[in-house]
Amino acid sequence: MLTETEIQQLIAICQLIGKLGLNNGVCAQIPKLVIDILQPPKDFTGACKNPAIFINKNTYQLLSRHHPNWIMNQTIAIKQSFLSQPRIEIIGAIIHEVGHAFNVAANIKNTETNAYIFEIEALDKLFTSKLELVDPISKKELKNYFESRLPYYKKALSTDIYLAKLVEKTCKQFNFNPNFYVLPIFKSGPNDFSRHMFFESKYKVENEIVISSQSLSN
Repeated sequence: MLTETEIQQLIAICQLIGKLGLNNGVCAQIPKLVIDILQPPKDFTGACKNPAIFINKNTYQLLSRHHPNWIMNQTIAIKQSFLSQPRIEIIGAIIHEVGHAFNVAANIKNTETNAYIFEIEALDKLFTSKLELVDPISKKELKNYFESRLPYYKKALSTDIYLAKLVEKTCKQFNFNPNFYVLPIFKSGPNDFSRHMFFESKYKVENEIVISSQSLSN
């Protein structure tokens, strides 16, 4: 389970991650987000039956007449029934939807691929920082979560080499089947990954500063 207060805490952490920037150099100031907990019968979240959705332009035009509190590109709607699911499932889903808000704020394509990138990196940073929010979640639960997400990531591997490298890193970290993360051949050729290493180093330094400041304030 996750309380509404914890959801707000999670979003605040994601906003900080977005401000500091991902390891691919993309950064953005994610705006204040409205969280709408949907109760039946008004809990329809689209044909795909997602437990949580980011209210983009299309979703807003289709469903906002039933939800006057929605703000386009600044709302995440969550089914109330979903909040009783395992903690890691809720955290992963919310981070993914915040990833869509990040895409819009960063003025990059608001695709599932880019939301996957934010999801994977944000989860990694959360657990690496050993924040209280994820403390109850075991490494096995995190492994099971990523294993359940691999089929979705796999569909997007051929569209983005940076996502492919993130998935490769995750698969190696949790000893998943090595056949899964064989990188596809990109028509445009590989990117310069030394740039990504620079931003990874940059984040580690900034993250240490953030953690230190949190310790001092406690």
